Amino acid sequence: MASNVPRAAALRRLLALAVLLAGCDSAGPRPPHATPVPPLEYDQLRAELSHERAALAEAWRSAADDGARTAVRERAAGLLLRRLRDDLLPAWNGTPWSFSGTAGAPGDRPIACGYFVSTALEHAGLAVERRRLAQQAAEDIILTLVPESRIARFKRVPLDGFVAAVAHRGDGLYLVGLDYHVGFLVVERGQVYFHHASNVAGAVVREPALTSAALARSSYRVVGKMLDPTLVEAWLEGRAIPTRDRHRGPG
Repeated sequence: MASNVPRAAALRRLLALAVLLAGCDSAGPRPPHATPVPPLEYDQLRAELSHERAALAEAWRSAADDGARTAVRERAAGLLLRRLRDDLLPAWNGTPWSFSGTAGAPGDRPIACGYFVSTALEHAGLAVERRRLAQQAAEDIILTLVPESRIARFKRVPLDGFVAAVAHRGDGLYLVGLDYHVGFLVVERGQVYFHHASNVAGAVVREPALTSAALARSSYRVVGKMLDPTLVEAWLEGRAIPTRDRHRGPG
């Protein structure tokens, strides 16, 4: 019996190593997953933002002049950025990914990358066509929400050069479209993060852009900086945002 103890210990070490390697792929360790926020907490986040939007919308309607309207619009843009970046998007972390996932809230049901984008924006109060928008090509999703003047395209640019170029465009929230993927880029104090429903991690994650396998393996990347004045005004006024669809046209 004593002679079997070292062999058993060795087998346990091999098994532990096999489990560790199984959790990795060619891109390195999978990012850690957070737990999605409970439904009641998420509903509360949405309700708070809806209340804040209503108050700003009233200030927007009653603004006495262009200067006052500009001030309201800038406050609205800042609020919408903070709520998406700090509350609504992180609430989805850990929600399972699936190519055909259509979850309507964070939790156990899976969600696809396009639906993550369209659902989060709808829940922030933007009147997008959630299903139709989610089913478009990544570049059409971006063109639905960002004017051409705020879009940049990168083809076969090394990942570090791409991340530096995005950081140079300034802090904020961006949409990024890849060869076969779409998500958000969060730029804060010069640091760039990719927030997306990841088929690599198998869940919604926010990960450093410089170590993102999805960003690294895409030869084409298109980036649009969100929350231009037209989009913020649509949010304040509750205006419908027609989907850009190159096959059927908008609306």
